Amino acid sequence: MSDVDAICSFNGELYAGGWFNETNGSDHNFLARYAELNSVGKLSDKVEFKFFPNPTHSYTNFSFVLRERAELSIDIMDSQGRIVKTLGTKMFDQGEQQILLDLTDIIHGIYFVKVGINDNVYFEQIVKLQD
Repeated sequence: MSDVDAICSFNGELYAGGWFNETNGSDHNFLARYAELNSVGKLSDKVEFKFFPNPTHSYTNFSFVLRERAELSIDIMDSQGRIVKTLGTKMFDQGEQQILLDLTDIIHGIYFVKVGINDNVYFEQIVKLQD
């Protein structure tokens, strides 16, 4: 069994620390790196994202501009990689869009917003302040 104890992004890469299984069945405490991470602020020419305010006490605006029609999924993950909130998947037309993210039902801390767009996944860090 693999357990992620912590997750963070640094220089465009996602790092996870915890216990991981090897193919031979032994468990080891490791730091794993996922190098195909795309920062939400530095996306391709097909989409631009922005979260504001960040940090926030309760709500943050997720603003994005799509260059073409696309399917987006949005999940909010805690520092251990667990999904604490999901907004599901929805098709969006080309152009400027905005979604108000309600964070009132999660405790204060550092979170990662995982944005899936078509076949790509992007991450952005948001901070929920104590009320």
